[in-house]
Parts: sequence; structure tokens; C-alpha cells
Amino acid sequence: MEIFGVNERALFANAGKALFEVMVTSEEPPSESGHQHRIEIEGEDWPDLMINWLRELLYFWHGAQQIINRIEIESLTPTRLQALVTSEDFSPQIHQINKEIKAVTYHQIDVGSQADGSWRARVVFDV
Repeated sequence: MEIFGVNERALFANAGKALFEVMVTSEEPPSESGHQHRIEIEGEDWPDLMINWLRELLYFWHGAQQIINRIEIESLTPTRLQALVTSEDFSPQIHQINKEIKAVTYHQIDVGSQADGSWRARVVFDV
């Protein structure tokens, strides 16, 4: 998947949203209420941080049957990310599973800024 953002915060937020958009669609808009989680992730560099970020979000699905529906990146450096995310419980009456993602891989990972100042990432998922 290729993900874009106007800056690095937008890129990481868009990557998280894209992960769940690939996996699940909903017949209804995201719930206004939900479970809030503060997430702190570390990595060695931008690509490692992206992998760790997406793996943490994927855990909500695999570990708790939760769908992330809102992401606010609070702080971000090349080695650390802090975010507030909101999740909702998966409901087969509301949500449809499109594609199961088993894992986020390091295969062909690429994260960085573009010549115009925007940011781009390439991430490969194990499906």
C-alpha cells in the first residue's frame, strides 16, 4: 500500500486509517463514543516506527476485535510517536470484513519526505 500525507503526522494518521479501511467497511458512520487509548511507540528510524505503529494498531483488531476509527497524532519524532486513538467494538451487524491482514512486514518498507515537502510510505502487509 502507498500512503501519503501533507506532513509526517498526517502520514502516520493516514496509515492507521488505511490499515482499517482495507480490513473493514461499515454500514454506519463511526460511533461518536468509543474506547480511547493513548499509544506510545518507539522505533529506530521512520520505517521502524511506521512498522511498530501499524503493528500496535493491528493488535487492536487481533487482540480485542476493535476497529480504530479516530487517530490524533500528538507528538512525533523519527524515533517516537504519541497518539490518542478511539476504537469501537467490531459488530457483524454493522461491519463487514473485507480482507484479513495477518501482519505488517518490513518487506520493501519505505517512509520519507518527498521533494514537495509531503510525505509518502510504502508498506507491505501479510494477508
